[in-house]
Order: sequence, then C-alpha cells, then structure tokens
Amino acid sequence: MLTYEISDAKVLREEAGCPLLAVRARIEEVIEQFGLSVFETTTLASLPDSIRYRMRQEPFPDVLEVVYWPLQHRLFVCACAPEDGSVQSLVLSVAQAMAQVFGGRVDVAVHHEGRAQVEEPEFTGASGKY
Repeated sequence: MLTYEISDAKVLREEAGCPLLAVRARIEEVIEQFGLSVFETTTLASLPDSIRYRMRQEPFPDVLEVVYWPLQHRLFVCACAPEDGSVQSLVLSVAQAMAQVFGGRVDVAVHHEGRAQVEEPEFTGASGKY
C-alpha cells in the first residue's frame, strides 16, 4: 500500500497556525469534492491528537485514509484498497488536491505490503521536540 505525505504545507506551518477547525473543514471539502464517504473519524494511537478519516467509494468498502497530525503539522493520504490503477489514481488525486489546498507538495512517505501506515518521527530528547 502507499502513503503520501503533504510536505512543506505552508498553511499548516504558519506561525499563528491554522485553527484546527479550519484545517478539518478544508480536509472535509476535498473529501466531498471526490465523492468519498467518511465512515469513521478516529485518532491513531501512535500519533497523539491526530485526526484520521476513513473513507469508502464503491465498490471498495475501505479505499483511503486521511490523517492530520496537528502536533507535528503533518498531513497524510493513505491507500487502503487493493493496488489497482483506479484506486492509486484516486488516492494520488486526493493527495494532490490536499497539497494544493494547504500549499504543499506530495511526497511518497511509505510504500509496503499490507495496510498503509504512517511512520512516527524519531523523538530527539528531553526538549520535547521531534
């Protein structure tokens, strides 16, 4: 499966920060543009305070995830469905739309067999910074 990270997202990195509700609204607008149905909104245990949207689009019951991690100002789009051309095209299109909305670029974060995962950055010390 494939995970894209939206890197250098200016809107997410602004000094004042983009309010969480505004980020969520922008994510949800992109989701709606693609006709995806959100069937679950949760937090990933490995990414404290993250917001994870799980979406479906017929015929796939679980086609992709969008994960926003406010503590690190990181945004991911993850493929969940089998890797076929139409699914990968959809996931990349969603990632590109997110990059455009948030002023960033699309990078491949993880590519592996099985379910898409977001890798947590390495903790660097007592300062509490990653």
